[in-house]
Parts: sequence; C-alpha cells; structure tokens
Amino acid sequence: MKKVLMIVYAWPPAGGPGVQRCLKFAKYLPQFGWEPVVLTVENPETSAEDPSLLAKIPSELKVYKTVMLEPFTAYKKLTGKKANEKLATGHLKSEGKKGFRERVASWIRLNLFVPDAKIGWWPYGCSKAKSIIEEETIDLIFSSGPPHTTHLIARRLAISKGLPWVADFRDPWVEIDYYHFAKRSAFSTWLDRKMEAACIRSASATTTVSEGLVALLSTKPNAPDSYLLPNGYDASDLPTGTEQVEGPLKIYYGGSLSPDRIPHALIEAMVSLQAPASDVSIELNLAGSSCEALDTLIDQYGLRTAFKHLGYLPHDQATAALVKADISLLAINRVPGNERIVTGKIFEYMGAGNPILGIGPIHGDAAKLLEDTGSGKMFDYEDSEGIANFLKLALKDFHVFKRSFQFDCERYSRKYVASQLADVFDITTTQD
Repeated sequence: MKKVLMIVYAWPPAGGPGVQRCLKFAKYLPQFGWEPVVLTVENPETSAEDPSLLAKIPSELKVYKTVMLEPFTAYKKLTGKKANEKLATGHLKSEGKKGFRERVASWIRLNLFVPDAKIGWWPYGCSKAKSIIEEETIDLIFSSGPPHTTHLIARRLAISKGLPWVADFRDPWVEIDYYHFAKRSAFSTWLDRKMEAACIRSASATTTVSEGLVALLSTKPNAPDSYLLPNGYDASDLPTGTEQVEGPLKIYYGGSLSPDRIPHALIEAMVSLQAPASDVSIELNLAGSSCEALDTLIDQYGLRTAFKHLGYLPHDQATAALVKADISLLAINRVPGNERIVTGKIFEYMGAGNPILGIGPIHGDAAKLLEDTGSGKMFDYEDSEGIANFLKLALKDFHVFKRSFQFDCERYSRKYVASQLADVFDITTTQD
C-alpha cells in the first residue's frame, strides 16, 4: 500500500468543518490503496475544541505532532484577552468599533504574518516532515488549507524530496472572504500573491470543494490540473431523525452567524408569520456563535423567545440537534465571489434529510447543489416573501412538505469522496 503524508493544521481535538474533511479522508483512504500518515501541531489556536472527535481517529493511524510559534498568544495579550479564550471564526471581519490595541493587533496579523498567522509552524513542520518522509517511505504529499502555511511546508518538501504533491484548497487563498474586510498593505498583498503563485506552480495537482473554486484555480498562471472533491457527510455520524409532529417549526443552523451571514430575509419572514410570543410557531436554533448585530436585530423584532442559542456543541451533539430539527438553514457569506462558496455543513444537512432553506446567491454553486440533489431551495438575500411562502408550506403540512424533497446525495458520502481523492493520488503518482 502506498503512503501519503497529510499535512493538516485542523485536527482533533480542534472542532469545525475543516477538521472533518481531513479526518474522514484519513478514515477511508486505506480502503482505496493509500495509507495516510498525518503531520499536525501540538498547540493549535482554534475557534473551538471538540474532544469527542479524538475517538473518531482510526486506531492504526500514525499522527505526528510538532510545536509551533503561535502569534495569537501575543495577540491575546495585546488585546487584553484571556490566554484560554477562543477567538471566534472570522474575528478579523469588522463588526462595530475596535479599540486601538485590537486595531494594531489586527494590522500586525494581516501584514506581518504572511500568508497567515500559522507561519510560525513552517520551520518546525518542514523539519518534522523531512524525517517522516525518510522514516515512513512516503510516496506522495497532501496538504490542506487554510491555513495556507500548510502548502508552504508541502512545497518545500516536495521540491527537496522530489515527491508529487496534491494541494487541497478548502477556501481560496488571496481571494478568501475576510480579506474583503481587512486593511492590508500593498507589500503584504504582493507577497501573499507571490507565495500562492509559487505553491500552485509547484503542485502536481490541486483539489477543491466547489466548481467555482475549480474554475478560479484554473485561472492561476501555470496551474496544474484541479479536481472537484466536495465536502461530504458520513452516515455513521448521523443519528436517525424524526419528523416534526407538534410544537414550533424548528430551524437549525450550525456554525458562525457572523455579520455577513445574518439571515435578514428569514428574520423578516419570521416576523410576518410569527404568532404572539406566548405561542411561538417558528423557532430558530443556533448551534455555534452569534454576533452583536444579530442579537440586536432579534431583540429589535421581538424574536427573543423564538431564538434558541445552543452555543458551540461537540460534533455528536450538533448532529443530534440537526436531525431533531425540521428545516436546516444555510447562510452564504454576503461577500464578493460568494457564488463559489459551498460550505461543509450543506452536506451534513443533506445527509440528515431535512429540507434546506438557503440564503445566498441564487445562481451560485450552493444553489445548484440544492437543486441538483433536490435537497432544498436557495433564496436571495432580500427575498423575505419567498422565504415566508416556503415556511407557510412547512407549517401547513410538514409531512407533505418534506416528501417534496428527494435528497439524492449518495455521491457525497465521505467514503465516495475519499475514493475520488485516491484516484487523484493514483493519477498524480503515475504522471510523476
């Protein structure tokens, strides 16, 4: 069996969708002729932890860890945050006024740590990866970003060891959404583009999560072949759900509702449909992080009794809450280039079998996915009337409403996607 060195930052006990992608690759790749060996970090800075995911790591999997210089430790000191305080996903996005120290810290992060704040892993990762390649007789390197520092480590080793390398882009590099909110110097932007160009030029192949990102990568100079490997769902992670029988219609959202994801149209639709507070007909359950702007909006419209903030949940608890809900909410970031965004949660939503109410670009990749699989419907950011009509049908007869969706999504199982990645590995090693 051939061996692949997987260089990943997001790894249990860290939580989040980026962890799930590589964890499931590691689980299923051996079934298709590839033995993974993982290189990650001992002291990662993550937005959330999920120790329950440690039990999902295959017992036979070799996982190597290194230390790294973590600039977010200094960031917390500079901004007055506690050492053990988690930084919310998308904390670089602007929301309200920031204090002087926080503005300075953000500027340092964006302009001195290129390509990202994980660059302190580069020397340790390169050194450890070199010894792993020699000790394990590695046949191919795979790196997954963001953080895109993983690709810099992989490039160094691919060149020095003469190994094929597949670079996985879960999000864009220089076009990543939070840069639309950030103030970067011309030099840091130029340097970032140079790093991206060097990595794409050196990679044997790239993989990514949406058709739009495949097209974006293909426009890069000297780009190798790019393959669509969507995120997916693992049926073994999803408990059996039950159809809504009584009580309020439960809408579930898992993840961060940052300022650019606030579902304004849904909130307006809920206001138009909502019964008096003593008899709530629609309930929005958020398993993740909120933001000040959303909380203000909910209070402004008098929806506090209809809003259930569950906080961050471990993956097994989050999937349990998901299948117990009736409708899954998908909120696509309202940023330039969002037609390429296909979030990881959409696949677990499909696997759970609850109709998906999407808010985002109606001609984007996520909208096409919902339509092709018959899993839900995408509404424009301003289409509160369309969303209200969608919810009216669910409220009228939920059983009939749910049966109108097909959920043709077997091709998005984690196992199947891992088989496609193995095919990319096979093609790449044959070419090289």
